[in-house]
Amino acid sequence: MTHLPAGPFDLILCDPPLYFDTWSSKGEGRSPQRKYRCMALPDLLAMPVAEIAAPDAILAIWAYGPRLPDTLALIAGWGFSYVAIGFTWVKLDSYGKPHFGTGYYTRKGAEQLLLAKRGNGLKRHDRGVSEVILAARREHSRKPDEVAGGLERLFGDVRRLELFARTRRHGWTSYGDQLPEIETVTATRPTQCTDEPTAKQSA
Repeated sequence: MTHLPAGPFDLILCDPPLYFDTWSSKGEGRSPQRKYRCMALPDLLAMPVAEIAAPDAILAIWAYGPRLPDTLALIAGWGFSYVAIGFTWVKLDSYGKPHFGTGYYTRKGAEQLLLAKRGNGLKRHDRGVSEVILAARREHSRKPDEVAGGLERLFGDVRRLELFARTRRHGWTSYGDQLPEIETVTATRPTQCTDEPTAKQSA
């Protein structure tokens, strides 16, 4: 079983590194598994997320369109219930214009962060947080830092964990195999930062 940081955590941010099955070999070069180590859905479901979540908690989880059913399965399997779309990230290109991506149907240019709750969830602290985030694309799958800041505004000073993280943040416990090899900064409430080896986040 995967060893996760000790909880409990009130807010868990996660970008699950799901495999993506392409329709042909031509699309394999752009698939997540060519960029970082991915995990099968049963292995993700086996992670003891429910054991480290507080009785009243929020799971903020990125949903990649073709794997939406798997994302919903993770929400339920980890003991949460879907409640809302938290953020929609509209991707910008190097010219500051909406990104015109790939897609089997429409051409993709945005991703959604879903919110799910356990128990009573968390109280909303700031009514002025917008769902829409306009931010530039970076390296494959890396999400904008504005999302973490928006969650901090939305839910306040709680115990926070980021699963499959790429960076350490003030006030967060970070877990992932692509964290930089530096000393963690001191957090206000969440105090743990870990380099536990695990798979990287999904596209």
